[in-house]
Amino acid sequence: MWDWLRPRPRSSPPPSVSATRGGIAAGGNINNVQLGLDEREVERRHREQMDGQERILQAIAREKGVEEAPLRAVLAKLGQIGAPLAEIPGRLNEAADELLRLRADLARLRNDRPEFAAIRARASAFLDKGEFDLARAELRKGREAARELRKEYALAEAGFLLDEARIEKLQLHYDDACAKLEEAATLNPDDPWIAIELGDLWTLRGSLDRAKQAYLAAEQAARRSGDPRDLSVSLEKIGDVLVDQGNLPEALKSFRDGLDIRDALAKADPGNAGWRRDLYVSYIKIGDVLVAQGNLPEALKSFREGLDIAVALAKADPGNAGWRRDLSVSFNKIGGVLVAQGNLPEALKSFRDGLEIAVALAKADPGNAEWRRDLSVSLEKIGDVLVAQGNLSDALIRFRDSLDIRDALAKADPGNAEWRRDLIVSCVKMATVEPAQASAYLSRALQIAAEMQDRGQLAPRDAWMVADLSSRLAEADPAARAER
Repeated sequence: MWDWLRPRPRSSPPPSVSATRGGIAAGGNINNVQLGLDEREVERRHREQMDGQERILQAIAREKGVEEAPLRAVLAKLGQIGAPLAEIPGRLNEAADELLRLRADLARLRNDRPEFAAIRARASAFLDKGEFDLARAELRKGREAARELRKEYALAEAGFLLDEARIEKLQLHYDDACAKLEEAATLNPDDPWIAIELGDLWTLRGSLDRAKQAYLAAEQAARRSGDPRDLSVSLEKIGDVLVDQGNLPEALKSFRDGLDIRDALAKADPGNAGWRRDLYVSYIKIGDVLVAQGNLPEALKSFREGLDIAVALAKADPGNAGWRRDLSVSFNKIGGVLVAQGNLPEALKSFRDGLEIAVALAKADPGNAEWRRDLSVSLEKIGDVLVAQGNLSDALIRFRDSLDIRDALAKADPGNAEWRRDLIVSCVKMATVEPAQASAYLSRALQIAAEMQDRGQLAPRDAWMVADLSSRLAEADPAARAER
């Protein structure tokens, strides 16, 4: 992978040029060399790419008010993992926001020892220079000093760990981030948001038992503090894990307990958009469980309750991308129920309403992975309806576009269990509409599912996937069927 910020020395030509020269030395055809790009053209294009990345980086640094050096360090890391060029602006924007949060946290006045303030200042200075390892080392010094004063400074050490963990996340060091968040939660068990952040990271990695443990700790912390909103978030997170574990009755109870809290908060302060948005989320979560339980009328009612809130929020603040995204989600959820009820024309209309929003959001912020994932879902939903209507050619187009998005997302963050599960689903969809390639798609889906199972990333609700995919592959592959 070329460094995006520094040109290679003349003595070390780009890999494609070196490979071409090697081909000549090995007796390759000189015409193959003439067909390829010459060294100067490759270098020119590489220089254009570097200049473009540099302009984007400088613009983000100016806009966000951060130093360029740490963004260059993040860009270098993205280059190492092969992040797609289209994602670079969004990833750099996210990194800039995280750096601002870190810098603000390190600069915040605290009633603690002067040496801790000095450590934070040094760590902040290293961050501005893009020296993440040195910044983390400074924070580690602060943590070790705080440990000597365990009782008095436990909260300070938890703060250092939390900031270290966020740096680890910036560098995709998920193991280290989890370890530091776990220690921070132990030192500060009364902060539910540390436990929630830990649970979210375990969920991303596909470790549901550990995620549930973290969310239960957050629930207990919220009950001790008496903060109703924190409690509702904890209950929602617990419900999400229970859904993935296949425990729908308990998940529904957890979501409804959260809904009761949020309904009370929204009624007490009807002008608070945040409370109303929380209430929207509860209606969507409850609707999902009701669909899984086969209670379609009640699910549709819950989804429409959520849609009413989303419509009101979007009208009040039409420039809010988050509110518009909620509208898209609602249209997809309602469309899913309509499909199950056999109302394909209305379902297709609902899905297309959602797609229109998803396309606009993805175009406005092409580096936003969540927006792009939403777009892939909308495309898939429309493809499903087209299949049911017998329009396989148009369904193929939708499924292929969805697969392309999911391929890019999974390559950019290979540790994300959700992205990999999406790939499995897309491969199965493609196999249904492109039977000539069914064996290849199903083989790929089976390989991903088996790897996730081996790594403990396959949720219990998806435990059936490996056997099902093996059976599908055997039916699609005559050789495999003959062996069976």
